[in-house]
Amino acid sequence: MKLTAQLKLVCSKEQADSLRETLERVNAACNHTSECGWQARKLRQYDLHKLVYHEVREQFGLPAQLTVRAIAKVADAYKLDKRSQRVFAGHGAIAYDLKNLTYRAELSTASISTLQGRVTVRYVCSERAHELMNHQQGESDLVYRKRTFYLFATCEVEEPDPIDFNGVLGVDLGIKNLAADSEAQHFSWLAGLVDGEGSFTMRIVRKDRARSVHWTKYRLAIAMTSKSACERCREITGFGTVLSVKRPLGRKPVWLWSVCGKQCGSICRLLLPYLVIKREQAELLIQLSSTMNKYGNSNPVDPSLLNLRKLICAKMHDLNR
Repeated sequence: MKLTAQLKLVCSKEQADSLRETLERVNAACNHTSECGWQARKLRQYDLHKLVYHEVREQFGLPAQLTVRAIAKVADAYKLDKRSQRVFAGHGAIAYDLKNLTYRAELSTASISTLQGRVTVRYVCSERAHELMNHQQGESDLVYRKRTFYLFATCEVEEPDPIDFNGVLGVDLGIKNLAADSEAQHFSWLAGLVDGEGSFTMRIVRKDRARSVHWTKYRLAIAMTSKSACERCREITGFGTVLSVKRPLGRKPVWLWSVCGKQCGSICRLLLPYLVIKREQAELLIQLSSTMNKYGNSNPVDPSLLNLRKLICAKMHDLNR
């Protein structure tokens, strides 16, 4: 398995100038090679080598191996696209191989071929990269970025043995939570459905004016044309009913999943971490549900509690407008 180790070079001013000049000269040679190959319509590495090798060495004063790497860079670029002449940036990365770059991992140094000869440069890297350098094989890229030189070294390591496991924990990137396990994945799906298709309704009905008997009704419902989606809502929560809604003849059938009473509050508490659009409605429904005792609509209702419920219903009415 091939991995790349990133090494930051710690250069003196003279070493940095030498590396920068080498980059510029090699990329200038690449542009010359590209122009000659484009005009002669010879874009393969073998053909380019025969065409420009001696000319590039004389004109640009490059060492033999840097000349070979410059020609290879041009040939690789034309493998990607032969529709237009390739142009190379002045400080573009260049590839080194074992013939013009050697490492001493124990000393954290690299010996690099330049126009002025070999320079030995110290590098710094992470602990992981330092471990990878013990398995360095193949090419390395010299990169100049933000006035700093880097070497990206190819390392060949053994692939780890597969790990045996007994179970799987799925992870779903939630809306409010950073992550939720696979059980909560169902509630995040249901919350998305509620945000898009759901409705919250609540109202207070006066049953007996003489005895001040009031009934508080509240409901969570999802109406859509997919019966299977409504049935899945019932399966996830374990509550509610799925009914067919009457429609005019010729219209697509609509199905309704609805939950009434204190079961709404339980479901909304589970959905609250994932709701976005209808989060406020869910919070109001939870607040209303918390005002109900274990018997539900017990009467007569305390006037202060009744006023609180009316206030919650008014807020819900405003949000549903």
